[in-house]
Amino acid sequence: MKICALYCVKNEIEFLPLSLATVLPFVDSVVIVNNRSTDGTVEFVNSLGDPKVQFFHMDTDFDEKCEFNVRNESLKFVPSDTDWILALDADQLLSDGWAQYARSILTDKTINCAAVNYEHFVGSYEHIDKSFWEKQHKLAEHPQVSLWVWTFFRNTPQLRSRPAAEVCSWARPQHHASFERSCSSGFVKLHNITLFHYGFSKRNMMEMSAYRIHRGDYGHEPERKAQVTKELLESGNPFKFVGPVHAVDYGSARVPSVMRGKWGHYLLELDEQGFIQSRRIAATGELAQ
Repeated sequence: MKICALYCVKNEIEFLPLSLATVLPFVDSVVIVNNRSTDGTVEFVNSLGDPKVQFFHMDTDFDEKCEFNVRNESLKFVPSDTDWILALDADQLLSDGWAQYARSILTDKTINCAAVNYEHFVGSYEHIDKSFWEKQHKLAEHPQVSLWVWTFFRNTPQLRSRPAAEVCSWARPQHHASFERSCSSGFVKLHNITLFHYGFSKRNMMEMSAYRIHRGDYGHEPERKAQVTKELLESGNPFKFVGPVHAVDYGSARVPSVMRGKWGHYLLELDEQGFIQSRRIAATGELAQ
């Protein structure tokens, strides 16, 4: 069984190296489709020198307006003998031991699409979004909340990325494009694998608050979104809409080992409810947004 990791990237030099560290040793090929990167991403990928990595370029912008088309175009670069496509963003990390478990399950010929647990590092590599975590791990209290992400797709001629708007009335056209909507059957959840999103651990907190407003909790309510954006800017508080977080237990095998102190991080000051009060650069102790 051959697995190909598929990335569509634009200016991901800050994130891609860490993601690849959890993927490259365990897959049969990696396809990276670049979209007009100017930040050193091209130079980094070219320097890898790994025969498993195939690098391609598309002359288009990779944003939500064209994500649907870019992801479909990227499929043509996947090696023809690939059995499973592992579709990832550059700021996503797979938990330790994922490959052995995935390969043991995906040999089942009736499976066409597989989901994994999804969690978000927030503010630093030592903290996870508490609201997401509680919804994920207290399913009885949040039965309608889906915190799984469809990540593994059987490589078939029918596989296509489709926009969320086809099945979700409030989603914008071509927003949150994904492949699972082209699978009609054979869905499974890989309970022993977690995909960690760590883009929020490195972003400027003001940027992250704005991101959460626009793409998260208020993305489907334009008037409410405009109001809370105004509140965010007027408050000058970069943590206003981040939400509570909780400390990561690095004794857990699920947390990727590459996150453990090797890459540098921020230190957070939290209040009793787990809300971020300040963030400091670990190496210098300086305040940072």
